[in-house]
Amino acid sequence: MRVLAGCAGEVAAQDDRESDFYAEALAWLVARPDVADEGIDSPPLYIEHLGPDGISLDVQVDLIDHFDGLVELRFVDARAEAVDESLVEMPVRDDSVLVGLGPISDDQPTELRAELYRDLDDVTAYRFTMRRSDGEWTLAEAPEVVDPEGLVADP
Repeated sequence: MRVLAGCAGEVAAQDDRESDFYAEALAWLVARPDVADEGIDSPPLYIEHLGPDGISLDVQVDLIDHFDGLVELRFVDARAEAVDESLVEMPVRDDSVLVGLGPISDDQPTELRAELYRDLDDVTAYRFTMRRSDGEWTLAEAPEVVDPEGLVADP
């Protein structure tokens, strides 16, 4: 029984770390005026994971709760849920943005890639570097603009 409790604790700690990281990156992105508008009529922000494992349901719930009242988050399992593939430009539905969140590195410094997709010609990528301070993960510096990788590839 101790092993199970230990494993459950490790999973919860990993989920907390991911929730904190993704919340920091999304908060920075949502603060950009070209990404999200506050208000009840603002379009949802679509979220796709760029790694093989996806974002756990617990982390998704944490993020939805964190951004409640600020912006609606919609997690997608397939890019077609967010992108209108019937149009040549393949824009995001609802005049919104698709955010691709990459896996969180285990390296030091700890990094996370996030990409913003509006259509085939409008994809921007950032590398977020995080640090732990007073028990919380925060941005170590302003995100660095990098070449897109995940959202320019076929889903």
